[in-house]
Amino acid sequence: MSFQISEKIKKIIDQINALLIADSDDSAFNKELNEKLIELKSALEKCDDKSLHSLIDKLNKLIEYEEKSSNSSNSGYEEYINQVKLVISEIENGSNDKSSELIDNDTKKEEDTLIDFSEEDYELYNDFIAEALEHLQNIEESVIGLENNSCDEELLNSIFRAFHTIKGNSAFLNLTKMNILAHKSENLLDAVRQNKINYNPSIADVILESVDILKKMISTLTESIKQKKSFKEETEINEIIAKIEQALNESSPTTSREEKENLISEENKESLNETDDNKQRGKQFTLFSEESDKSFLSDFIEECNEYISNAEASLLELETDPNDKEAINTIFRAFHTIKGTSSFLGITPISELSHKVESLLIPVRDGKKSFSETYADISLQAIDYLKELLKLIQISIDGGNIEEPEGFINFLKKLDNPEELLSVKKIESDVPRLGEILVGEGKISKEDLESAASKEGNEPIGVKLVKTGVASVKDVAQAIRKQKKISEVFQSQDSSVRVRTDRLDRLIDMVGELVIAHSMVVQDTTSLTQQSELQKKLSHCGKIVRELQDLSLAIRMVPLKPTFQKMTRLVRDLSRKSGKAINFITNGEETEIDRNMVDILNDPLVHLLRNAVDHGIEDKETRQKMGKEGTGTVKLIAYHSGGNVVLEIIDDGKGLDKEKIINKAINKGIFTGKENLSDNEIFNCIFEPGFSTAEKITDISGRGVGLDVVKKNIESLRGKIIISSEKGKGCKFTIRLPLTMAITDGMIIKCGNHRFIIPTINISMSFKLEENMISTIAGKGEIINLRNQIYPFFRLSEIFKIPPDIKSVDEGIAIIINDTQNPYILLVDGILGQQQVVAKSLGNHFINLPSVSGGAILADGRVGLILDTSGLFQMAKETKRKRTVNL
Repeated sequence: MSFQISEKIKKIIDQINALLIADSDDSAFNKELNEKLIELKSALEKCDDKSLHSLIDKLNKLIEYEEKSSNSSNSGYEEYINQVKLVISEIENGSNDKSSELIDNDTKKEEDTLIDFSEEDYELYNDFIAEALEHLQNIEESVIGLENNSCDEELLNSIFRAFHTIKGNSAFLNLTKMNILAHKSENLLDAVRQNKINYNPSIADVILESVDILKKMISTLTESIKQKKSFKEETEINEIIAKIEQALNESSPTTSREEKENLISEENKESLNETDDNKQRGKQFTLFSEESDKSFLSDFIEECNEYISNAEASLLELETDPNDKEAINTIFRAFHTIKGTSSFLGITPISELSHKVESLLIPVRDGKKSFSETYADISLQAIDYLKELLKLIQISIDGGNIEEPEGFINFLKKLDNPEELLSVKKIESDVPRLGEILVGEGKISKEDLESAASKEGNEPIGVKLVKTGVASVKDVAQAIRKQKKISEVFQSQDSSVRVRTDRLDRLIDMVGELVIAHSMVVQDTTSLTQQSELQKKLSHCGKIVRELQDLSLAIRMVPLKPTFQKMTRLVRDLSRKSGKAINFITNGEETEIDRNMVDILNDPLVHLLRNAVDHGIEDKETRQKMGKEGTGTVKLIAYHSGGNVVLEIIDDGKGLDKEKIINKAINKGIFTGKENLSDNEIFNCIFEPGFSTAEKITDISGRGVGLDVVKKNIESLRGKIIISSEKGKGCKFTIRLPLTMAITDGMIIKCGNHRFIIPTINISMSFKLEENMISTIAGKGEIINLRNQIYPFFRLSEIFKIPPDIKSVDEGIAIIINDTQNPYILLVDGILGQQQVVAKSLGNHFINLPSVSGGAILADGRVGLILDTSGLFQMAKETKRKRTVNL
């Protein structure tokens, strides 16, 4: 709680603190201190607040203890002083579990929780936001993983640790509601880990809902920081807290974890060995003697929780500043005090654990060793055990039986060599196993691996695989080498830093300017013709510039994994909502793409996957009648191809119905019904605004307002989307995108005195045109029949009203524009070459120009406009329509 201390109480506390600082050891000191404690107790009693009784009781015990002790040589004197400090600290700082205030009744008032940011706070909160979002992403990924294996303890522990970290960080930053929700979610996971409740889909839903609410809170916090205004936690959490409590109360285990392990053991007797932890698991032990004062134990639990909270906050501070001596001292004092108190009360397990960690931290406190990740991990693990032991004390006080925490004895043993403990643990958890590498590379199957692992003998798995003929010596040797390389990477001292995105974008812009400047110098033939030495130097400079350009662009590349994880969550939720069983498969999540493209790509993927689940995949009964498996399959695949990123969304549902699409298109006036249409032309109708063949509208999809947005978003990224489908077998959407938005591979063309750039991704081919190849259809304009395919024909000079340099079409160059929906042929005066250009925005003056997507400075210093081929087609049709009307 947050106390407001009356002036009288504050004055007494100041006097007690002054005595504690003096820390004398004579009887006069003890007497004066005791008198002040009595005075403080009396002042607290006058507050007439029942919630203060525990504090008053503590003061009573301290007063009685001092009166019984004749002098400070008593062995418990140091602990007595520590207890005095604890009580005073509790009065000053308040308790996390109560809400009373130490003020006079007539001056009580309530304050809203409001956070005002100082300039120093912004970086701290931004770091928290970035880290919290990573943890929430990991939680979602782990929850999805538990869909297939609810007994995976590592995934459960991963979720628990993520909530635990968010809880600690949010408490440190006074984000109360976030802290409460993370704490409640952590408790739910802890109950699952301890097998008090079974993990089931309902619990998964509650966890994911908690994640969504935490994301909402973080989004609000982010917005407040951006606008540099105060932040107030207004998100309602009562409903989700109630759901968590309900999940804790309703779910009960039907099969104990020990029974599950026995079942696994029966199936894999030859491949599992009993560890020391397994031998000791379930062993009952005693935390304290029967003679111990239980009222002191309750006080001890409260005090320990406060020290643990302080230690956790300091550990978080050390994440950003490992040299913070005050934070290190706080952690050391926490374990030191807990050790002393537990020893005083005869709680041996806690005393022993605290003593070992305290001893471990002495070299760090004395500056002989730096506070590394190793020490942080051990401290956090020790804190987790302390919390568990404190819970066991409370259970024991209430008369329940307690068991030794899993892995506790082994942890105590390993604390004697912490560096080895953590290094081994880190490598084992991060470096893939040999079998996993071989399976991942497709050299062996999971079944082959399991079969080889079940063979008798203690030989390495690689030897077993070779002996059984499952894998070749070469494959195993290559896998071992790969494993060693990964191990070396994890053991190296690689580090990373967070960089503000605006600085990163500025760096890439400046590199782009450097590329342009270098091109201008190289193109200055008048200066370079007679200077071969200068040409060599410029050539070398060009190589460095290209490498710098590639490196700077690579910095802004991010893997698609976070996006894929969002889509996995989306499909899971849609599957449950629609009642359809769906197997969602992802591949290529490590494929990288420009960070600036990720957010724009998110919406198209959401629309396409919604359609796949709602319209594509049939219900179980329908699928079985068609001879399909009851579970539908949806795939999201990404890979690099020809300098582009390709994404495929595939489903094995009912596919697109061409007849329905044609009839709908005729009704909407898109077709007349007399055309000889290709599959591509038919399928592309679904990208028209408001076009939908859905028989019913659901809350998932069916209104026809999604796919036109998909197409626009993809084209805004200078990409294209292609559909292939077979009725009754499924549908496939292929999205092809450039690797980055900063650099465009373009064909430089000319029209009159002007230069234009057409992205090469939109060009199929170019050729010399002859006059007799052009035909005219009344009301439709000019067309060209090339290789049995009819293309609309347009002249760039007519579209932009530019006087051409050519007198006839056979002097120009025809370019086939492979637009997603409407391929056409464009006549230009000539092609000047192909090169990478740095794309620039043209500003607000050109925002309504549909045929131009940007501009670039060419090597000769002139500005070339980058053509939007889809917008150019619409502009060309409009130009032709106006000309036809005028005629």
